This record gives sequence, structure tokens and C-alpha cells, in this order.
Amino acid sequence: MSFRNLAILLGISVVLNVLLVGFWAGQLARGGHFGRGAPMSEDRAMRGVWKRHDAMLRPRTEALQVARRRVTETLVAEPFQPEALEAALTQLRTETDGAQGALHRAILESARELGPEDRRQMAASGWLVGRGQRRGP
Repeated sequence: MSFRNLAILLGISVVLNVLLVGFWAGQLARGGHFGRGAPMSEDRAMRGVWKRHDAMLRPRTEALQVARRRVTETLVAEPFQPEALEAALTQLRTETDGAQGALHRAILESARELGPEDRRQMAASGWLVGRGQRRGP
């Protein structure tokens, strides 16, 4: 396999991973939910958190969407320019980090205002950590 093909595959892998993280952050920012089976009260509690912080999270989500589109456009552009893809991926990484930082600030600010039971509901809702398969015993 040539270096160029390997670099393209690596780039695609990075893009897919970053897009997955971006999608996850976007779902949380928009009030989405990956966990299954959480009681409705837990969902409502978390939706309130995201709605209160919408002004902080929405611009980050929008910037993330623009950065994702730029990566996609650069990846399929002809002639292919690896330097342009590298710049687009760097910007996407920056926007992803910014979105996660904003999300983490929203979680922290909200958790400071909640009592123990509300924080337990937040933790159990599946919004913060997916309910995927756990490894180990």
C-alpha cells in the first residue's frame, strides 16, 4: 500500500472519529439522547440543562457543522490537496474541542445548582455517558 493511500485512509479514519464525537456533542447540545430506557423525569431534567445553556452551545454546534462540511468538501475536491485536508481537519479538531469544552462548562454549571438527587438523575440519564456495553466483570 502506498504512503498516499495510507495517508488517505488515515485521514478518513480521523474524519469519521471526529464526526462521531461531533455528532455526539451535537445531539447533546440539541437535546438528543443516546441512552435507552431512561425514565422521562431524567430526560426532562437533562433537556432543561441543555435549554438553559443553548446560547453557549448553539454557536459551537453551528461552527462544528461548518468545519465538518469543510472537511467533507476538501476530502472529495479534485485535485486533492492534502495540505487543505490537513488544515480542515485541524479546524475540525479545534471546533470539536471547543464544543466539548462548552458542553463540559454547561454540565459543570448545571451540576453546581443541582441537589444530590438531581445529580443522580443526571448521571443515570445516559446523556453524559452512553449506556453501551460495559467491558469486564
